[in-house]
Amino acid sequence: MNTLLRSTMVISAALLGAFAPARAQFRSVPPPVIGVSRVSRVPGWAVGAFRSRDRDGGRTIELTISRNGDAVTRISDRRGKDDVTNGSFRDGQLRSGGRRYDLERTGRGFRTVEVGNRRNTTEYVRTGEADADVPDWAVGTFEGRNRAENWRIRLEISASGRSVTYVYDQDNHESSHTEGTFRDGKLTTGRHTFRVERTRAGIDTIGSDGDRTSYRRVR
Repeated sequence: MNTLLRSTMVISAALLGAFAPARAQFRSVPPPVIGVSRVSRVPGWAVGAFRSRDRDGGRTIELTISRNGDAVTRISDRRGKDDVTNGSFRDGQLRSGGRRYDLERTGRGFRTVEVGNRRNTTEYVRTGEADADVPDWAVGTFEGRNRAENWRIRLEISASGRSVTYVYDQDNHESSHTEGTFRDGKLTTGRHTFRVERTRAGIDTIGSDGDRTSYRRVR
């Protein structure tokens, strides 16, 4: 019995010794590390404000990509009507409106090429920088009410700091729209400047007279 036990121990030790180098070699190879920041980083040449026109020349397309990857596309038609789409730049691609686009750098900006449909390309020319440093919570589309007439107000703020305020009358017809800017925590539209505060539902704007308007995020 003792002889058999000693033989078993010798065989077990030999097997362990045989597998030890392989086990040590396996452990010496660390798993690959994929840095999220490397995957999501926006190249400097793609950060900023860019403009294009569609092929029939009827619409203007403005695309703003911020350093944190936020992207806003604004399409304006001949009548001045705007269609705003929020998207993102990540994993080396622009994602907007349910589609993905590769970006190819050009001398004056870049070219977008739709993934899966390379015939759909758009040339963009740089028009400015996206250095407004607009916080994420202030970027988007918000709706509120004018207290005096109870008219609906839609406020759009892009990552570049551009804003557009639309006012609708009681019949829900657009009464006016005013372009402005968001910078340093303040919204300037027309001749008025408002302080902007974050709320649970969206944002509040506070005028110089203390008048407050509450907006809820809709997009």
